[in-house]
Amino acid sequence: MDPLNTTHQIATLMEIQPETKPSATSAISQEDVKRAASLMLEADYTVEETIQSFVKRGYSEADATMIVAYASQVKQTVQKKNSGSGVTHIVIGSIALLVGIGLTVADIGYIFYGAIVFGIIKIVQGIIALND
Repeated sequence: MDPLNTTHQIATLMEIQPETKPSATSAISQEDVKRAASLMLEADYTVEETIQSFVKRGYSEADATMIVAYASQVKQTVQKKNSGSGVTHIVIGSIALLVGIGLTVADIGYIFYGAIVFGIIKIVQGIIALND
């Protein structure tokens, strides 16, 4: 998973969902939620490990649990978006590959290397996105 893309997705999701943001009077900041989501997405921390990392930083157990609960929602949304893009890559790659092979086999005088290579690359990108 691309860390820059994931960080951008987290930031975007934090802006999209204002109704679920922690309140301004809360001791929890948006940066805390982003940090928790990054730990869970990029460093593969479990919920318990993420809570403990915030407790070690001086947060109460309740605040740490609330931060991680919101970050879990963000993580699920990011993972759903990523899995959709993996399927999209596979579909686009398959179409390009089949068109490239079909036109090459049609023997119209050209070998469509570009479409075939593009299709293979997109299929591999899709598989990688689904496995992340």
